[in-house]
Amino acid sequence: MGGALWSVIADALTRATAFAVTVLLARLLGVSDYGRLGLLQTTLQAFSVFATLGLGLTSTRFIACYKVGEPQRAGRVALLALLIGVSFSALATLALWVSAGPLAAIFLELPELALHLRLIAPALVFIGLGGICRAILQGLETFRVIAWLELTVGLCSLTLLVPLVRHLGLTGAVLALVATEVLRALLYASLTARALTRAKIPMGLRGCRGELRVLWRFSLPTALAHALHIPVLWICQSVIAHQPNGTAALGAFFAAQRWLTLVTSLPLAASAAFLPLLSQRANRLGARLTWQLAAIQFSVTIIPAVAVFAAIPSLMPLFGKGFANADANDAVRVLMLLAPGLVVSGVIWQDLVGRGIAWTLLSTTTLWALTMYLTTWLLRDAGALALACAMLAGYGVQLLANTLIVLILQWSSSTAFRSVRNDKLL
Repeated sequence: MGGALWSVIADALTRATAFAVTVLLARLLGVSDYGRLGLLQTTLQAFSVFATLGLGLTSTRFIACYKVGEPQRAGRVALLALLIGVSFSALATLALWVSAGPLAAIFLELPELALHLRLIAPALVFIGLGGICRAILQGLETFRVIAWLELTVGLCSLTLLVPLVRHLGLTGAVLALVATEVLRALLYASLTARALTRAKIPMGLRGCRGELRVLWRFSLPTALAHALHIPVLWICQSVIAHQPNGTAALGAFFAAQRWLTLVTSLPLAASAAFLPLLSQRANRLGARLTWQLAAIQFSVTIIPAVAVFAAIPSLMPLFGKGFANADANDAVRVLMLLAPGLVVSGVIWQDLVGRGIAWTLLSTTTLWALTMYLTTWLLRDAGALALACAMLAGYGVQLLANTLIVLILQWSSSTAFRSVRNDKLL
């Protein structure tokens, strides 16, 4: 489980620098502009889903499977993911650039954000490239490389952020975000090329057409699941943005969400190393491993969640005076109730991905999306608390559904095993 340790280190460095950046941004921008920045970032994430088409997860899973026994096939999957991912990222950049005006004025009802949407659009190409390269490195289990890269990018981001935001405000924050993604993508591309060479995995176009079946069996449903996930969050946030003082409520929610990110960072980082393990051994591992990992994740999360829940009145002022209010505090408390279930859900998700049943995951993600949107709409007057409750309800329903599916699959596998054993005895 050395990969899990380095995955934890990599993600901990990423989350720590991201949290520091968040606090700085919140204090420099104020609650309303911070809410606008969060809405811009969610918009970027929504478009990036359509850009990468779920190819990152595909790369991790299939490179982990093929890197030893079929290195040529692993190289074809990596090349195909990069070519398609970067191409669609370029198309997504163009789409965001063209639609920025009506998107800001009509959908978000914040026409002043049109310029910022156009400024942030080029980041999509680099997010696509960097995300797929990181997924390839995860499939190769080079988590130490990821750790050092994320530390470097995080420090550079902090260096860029303060002067740009002080001089240019929200525009400076957007420019710093774009510059950070460019640096991250270039570093990931360079290190991925070296890692593939060391692993003796060749990248060539010959035979790539045959790997298109992977896109249908795995990438397409994965892309559709992600295409629901981020855009639904974005739509729910836009519902709150349309309410009175909506941008301030979003700012409070994004700050509250950072505490959820901080509490769940270590267990969710470790789960990134579980996918290669489960992908390579999906047919040999029993039910025990999944539930052991889930129990460990729950135990690691529950203590910091309880600590933040109890201390939240003294923690939110870190973001600034505008964030210290009852709405933000209540949102954090609800998200702390979600935290243990969220990390357990991550393990269950990895189990199902390792089994290759991506279409089933799409159905439970659809259930999550419906629950999330309906809860937000019903509680839309509650501001940040509405989004927190929607997350609790949506992820809770999805966890129950995915857990039931895993139990059914494990029961079916054990029944089939007993049947084969009895036949051999006879």
